[in-house]
Formats: sequence, C-alpha cells, structure tokens
Amino acid sequence: MKKLILLFIAVFALSVSSDAQRISANRAPGKKITNVKLPNMKNKICNLTDFVGKGKKKVVLIDFRATWCGPCMREMPNVKVAYDKYHRSGFNVVGISFDEDADRWKSTVKKNKWNWIPLSDLKGWNCAAGCPRWARSPTRSSPLQRCTS
Repeated sequence: MKKLILLFIAVFALSVSSDAQRISANRAPGKKITNVKLPNMKNKICNLTDFVGKGKKKVVLIDFRATWCGPCMREMPNVKVAYDKYHRSGFNVVGISFDEDADRWKSTVKKNKWNWIPLSDLKGWNCAAGCPRWARSPTRSSPLQRCTS
C-alpha cells in the first residue's frame, strides 16, 4: 500500500512539474503570446492575437478574473483607473473571465463601465484560456493562485 501511495505521489509530482515547465517555457520573456479564441459579449469569436502585436496598442494587460472572485473584483477599480488614464497613450486591457453565468458577467461589465475588451466562453475553469489544474485555487472563494506565473 505504501508503494502504491508513493507511486501515486511521484506520478502526480511529475505531471505537475511537466505542466509547470511547459507553461513557463511558453510564457518566457520575448516569447510570442499563445493565441486563444474566445467570444466577446456579442458572441463574436475573437483571437487574443488580434489585440497584441505589430500595429496594435503598445501595452496590453491581459486580465484574468471572475465575478465570483473577491480579490479579483477588488482589484478592478485599479485596472479601470489605469485604463482610463493611459488608454489614449496606447494602453489596452483584454479581460478574460472565468465566469459561467452570462447575465452576471455581462451586467458586471456594463455596471462597472469596463470599456476594454471583455472575453469569455462562460466555461469557468474549462475556459479556452483556463489555468492548468495545478494553478487553480481550492475553492471558488479563494483568489486565483499562480495563474499568470
């Protein structure tokens, strides 16, 4: 039984390690962004690469959040201040939501006047831009952990 448990732990550790290495390699400085296709609030499919790169805004913040994530929502006023202040100078935000409730997501975007690019396929953690399984918080009430590392 102990050997079986140790084998399980070893396999789990290797899978986490390989996920982390693959993700780290894809997110290294100087690497091109990985394209993700997600619908906007009008259900038009958008490529993440449509908003970054040559001829686009100079700086793009890709903001991962969800309306049910308290720490995420507390940070949004700061994102809005930065967007409002620097958008005309070449700053943009692409908001990728891990929501599942379309009405809640859309009403939150409208109510808070987030005028940047909101994207979500409303699949929660199974979102096309979703975090790897080792990066998820244990509960919906916890902040997203290590999603962008």
